Amino acid sequence: MKNITALTVFYKTTHLIDISLKPLRKFYPKIKIIVANNSPEDDECTEALLKFAKEDKKTLIIQLDKNYGHGPGLNRGMEYVKTPYVYIFDSDTEIVKESMLENMLSEMDSHTYGVGFVRLTSRGGSHRDKGTMDDPDVMRYLHPLACVISLHQYKKFPKFQSGGAPFNETCSAIRDSGIENLLIKHFPVILGGRLHQNYVKHHSGSTRARYGICSPYKGE
Repeated sequence: MKNITALTVFYKTTHLIDISLKPLRKFYPKIKIIVANNSPEDDECTEALLKFAKEDKKTLIIQLDKNYGHGPGLNRGMEYVKTPYVYIFDSDTEIVKESMLENMLSEMDSHTYGVGFVRLTSRGGSHRDKGTMDDPDVMRYLHPLACVISLHQYKKFPKFQSGGAPFNETCSAIRDSGIENLLIKHFPVILGGRLHQNYVKHHSGSTRARYGICSPYKGE
């Protein structure tokens, strides 16, 4: 797959290499993987990531000079993307079914910003499962746990932000565009609930679970 790059962020979670990077490589042996590494240079996670990249020549580790967090870390990684599309995934997300990226890419067209797990939220990022799109405060939130976005469209909207909902400002601007239904498309990446996984399995024990939303790392 020459038209898509995979991108994720790591922070001091060595065990997630086996959960996310290795399964991704199993299903997609030729895709380029970029890891924006928020971990300190002397951390065991950095050592493990560099070892993985040494053995896997299609993986690039971007060593960040400090812990930028989830959204800003993704923005740093996006600077190295050269393909038209990017598969963004949480470091605790495991691909468990083949053909996911192929099917997601088939949903992309010239208007599409991103395809992936979408939920209704308020402009502030709170869940609004009972809301409707008639409410101007309700928007479609493209979740970064597993989504494909267009590099071209990424450059047209606000970049990802710090905090627990890194795509919040991006999706709010897309909501204001008036063509939200064309820009963000839902794809059954995950059907909800631990017993109803579809293409991916979202593990517990993530960076947020270990270090908390109030730590310098404010991603998932």
